Parts: sequence; C-alpha cells; structure tokens
Amino acid sequence: VSIVNSVFVILSTSFLDNRGRKNLLLLGISITILGTFILSVGFFSGQGRVISIYLTSCLLTTIGFSVGFGTVGWLLSSEMFPTKIRGQALSISTIARNTCEF
Repeated sequence: VSIVNSVFVILSTSFLDNRGRKNLLLLGISITILGTFILSVGFFSGQGRVISIYLTSCLLTTIGFSVGFGTVGWLLSSEMFPTKIRGQALSISTIARNTCEF
C-alpha cells in the first residue's frame, strides 16, 4: 500500500501543472468514492472470502487520496499564505493537518 501511495503521489505531483489542481482533486475524489463503494458492496454482499475485492478497494482508495487530497492539499496550503508569514503559517497548518489526519 505504501509503494502504491508513493508512486501515485509522484505521478500526481508531475501532473499538477499540466492537468490542473481542480481536475486532479476531482479525479482523486472520484477514485476514492469508487474504492469506498466497492468496499461497502463487498462487505454487504457477504463475499467475506473474496479478499481481492477488499485489496482492490483499499488500493483504489489509497490511489484516490494520493492523487487528490494527498497532493493538492499540501500544495494549496503552501501557496495560500503571504511570504512574510509563510513559515509560521505552514508550521501551524502542518500541525493542524497531521492532527486531523491522525
């Protein structure tokens, strides 16, 4: 899962300027929703022995987060603060983000 996360963060970072932030964010959200939907269908259908459903849905959710919120969120938080207070503001926003993600 960590390897998939790292690969897709690197890929989405390279596409940020070409494809646009909004498009990558919408793509990431769509993939995350699809992965979560497949996971819920797997749970509620009673297919508890089919581990490929769970693995696929977890990987899709990881890919969606890596493409969308995982990459675009860090970029936006680094660009929205003025240069004068950027260092302090990024420290506070990083603490808040890590606390919320914990």
